[in-house]
Amino acid sequence: MTEREITARIQRIFEETFDVSAPPPQTDIIEAALLDSLGLVMLLFEIELRFGTELPLESLEIDDFRTIEKIARLIG
Repeated sequence: MTEREITARIQRIFEETFDVSAPPPQTDIIEAALLDSLGLVMLLFEIELRFGTELPLESLEIDDFRTIEKIARLIG
């Protein structure tokens, strides 16, 4: 799966889970207040569910989730 495909899937997660238009891949979603702490947990859950992967919480940094682009790189 390419980074572009991963990005599109993450954008769909935003639209389906949070019922908002997905921000552009480079938008800082934390600074733009699109995610709070509960939203971040929900996003992690959906990513793990839809991508069939487990993200080890102890090794994750908040900066890994600042943009959809960074999230896609983390998964890819």
